[in-house]
Amino acid sequence: MTATAGNASAGRRQLEGSETARIAMVPAGRRCLDRVETAPRERLETMALARLREVLDTARRLPFYRERLAHVDPAAIESFEHFAAIVPTFRKTDLISELERSGGYATGIEALGEAGAAAVVLTSGTLGFPTFAALGRDEFDHGSPREVLRELWMDGLRPGMRVMCQYPAWHHLSMLDNRALEWMEAKVVCPWGTFVPRFVEHAIASIAEQRPEYLLTVTTMLHAIVEGALARGVDVLDLFEPVRYAMVVGEPMSVCQRQLLIELLGLEDLFERAGSSDGLWGGADCPAHAGHHVWLDHHRVEVLDPDTGQPLEAGRRGAVVVTNLTLDRSLYVRFDTEDLGELLPGPCPCGRTHPRVELYGRLADCVRVEGSLVAPYDVRARVDEIPELVGVPLVIVRDGSEMARLQVRLDGAARADCLAEAAAEHLRLSLCLPVEVRWGGCLPRRWKARMTTDSARDPLGGAQWRRR
Repeated sequence: MTATAGNASAGRRQLEGSETARIAMVPAGRRCLDRVETAPRERLETMALARLREVLDTARRLPFYRERLAHVDPAAIESFEHFAAIVPTFRKTDLISELERSGGYATGIEALGEAGAAAVVLTSGTLGFPTFAALGRDEFDHGSPREVLRELWMDGLRPGMRVMCQYPAWHHLSMLDNRALEWMEAKVVCPWGTFVPRFVEHAIASIAEQRPEYLLTVTTMLHAIVEGALARGVDVLDLFEPVRYAMVVGEPMSVCQRQLLIELLGLEDLFERAGSSDGLWGGADCPAHAGHHVWLDHHRVEVLDPDTGQPLEAGRRGAVVVTNLTLDRSLYVRFDTEDLGELLPGPCPCGRTHPRVELYGRLADCVRVEGSLVAPYDVRARVDEIPELVGVPLVIVRDGSEMARLQVRLDGAARADCLAEAAAEHLRLSLCLPVEVRWGGCLPRRWKARMTTDSARDPLGGAQWRRR
């Protein structure tokens, strides 16, 4: 049975009654956030629409939006559907063009107050060209760090916990986490140079020495830590003995991958973040692991048909488009992230009432087979349902824009009788598509499925580990 928002709120009050002393350590503003998390959707929609009108009123004065929003009267916007019907989307290529024209970090989307930028961050290097985003002081005090605070609290982090952060300092999420952890009064450890796999030895040593209770890291780094520890003969259960929770970001994680890592590392739970530095938005999954909560008082997310640009209803996959609902920052209004995702239908079992989204990777990394759009994650998640193939490296061969069958190459180092045939049959049944699965060369140790356009030249290298 799914709890109503009212029942969920009552249940949370009972739960939190046993933690009064701990909650008292959190700033007063934090203690009322749970009411926002479980507020009726109608109230959230009304609040979000009011914020949207404020955003549009500001955006239409910015250089980038001046022509795009010239025909828009913010006060006349009746609904988000009305907004989507009259406001065009834009993409990263549009910002790159403005960046090249401006000669500086500004692209004309900076909705900053009189104090100007408190920080300028790099966005991801998608398309081989990173752009910049500016954050003002008011955004740090009243904007996105508050949604991150909700996520951290939702996923088990409490005041006084020892937290190890392994994010690059230039990234938007690092800025938000730093602020939220400051409010949380956590004991933070930020080792240098530990957020890319080549620094895995430092990361292993830092975990052993600092003994964090909570680990904030990127997905590839967590995998690298496990592989590096096993390669060095380190008992990973012993290494992770003090770590209760981990939260990862960077690429989709399958259900089977999550379960394997929880068991292997002895975690209480493993949470996943999703979002994009392009667009400055994101969300985390809750303990129900039923999609990523996108806080409606901070962002509005749509999913559009990638071919027609028309809005798609919940449960259908398409291009994810985001609109920010806070100011004093670089402002993205109907920004097409070019990520494949879907809005999830129905309420979340946790009782939170904000929308939930699931992301599957970049649209550019997908392949069409018999008209169906297949993401690398689709293949990865289903291959991981075969216990012997959880995390085994694989690539998807793309030999054209439209393929007659899905072609998958498994890591040759994992070769075993009948496994390729079992994977092909499972993929055929679960994806309802013709599939060919073969063993390839030795592939690098990567948990995310990759695309290749040349089946004769598989990448080399890669350490291996299996469930013990």
